[in-house]
Amino acid sequence: EQVLNANPDLIVIGHSDFLNKDISTRQGWDGLNAVSNENVYFLDENLANNWGVNTVDLINTLSEITLWLGSKMLEGELVDASAGATPYLKMFGQVLGGYYMGKAAILANKKFKESGDEFYKDKLTLSKFYIEQLLPLASGYASSITAGKDDLYAMKAENF
Repeated sequence: EQVLNANPDLIVIGHSDFLNKDISTRQGWDGLNAVSNENVYFLDENLANNWGVNTVDLINTLSEITLWLGSKMLEGELVDASAGATPYLKMFGQVLGGYYMGKAAILANKKFKESGDEFYKDKLTLSKFYIEQLLPLASGYASSITAGKDDLYAMKAENF
């Protein structure tokens, strides 16, 4: 029901041998944008689940932090916003990298099934490594971004 209400443009499903790959036969799914436009992809179950869950959670967190930074700037608290700028950019880059690694995995999976070329299998392995081992690190930046300026500016410049 949630999928039907969301009407996604893209669906990534963790593949398992017993899964009915023709999801258009599921009640109501034939009208989904992703199904109509043939944007339904099957990936290794672990890869699909890790990418989907981590990416959605991290995008939501990144969105909240972006709003926090924006509010600090609008309130004129530029030093607070600046104190979190470096970890924010690191988090943003890591989440963006995860998004593109997921897209690369979808394409590599499709190409590997078509050609059997080991190059695409290695691309899947690289995507899996990033998604499982590097993407989760992005969540650690959130508290650094919102910590504010107090600790950073508690030192006197001449004591550096």
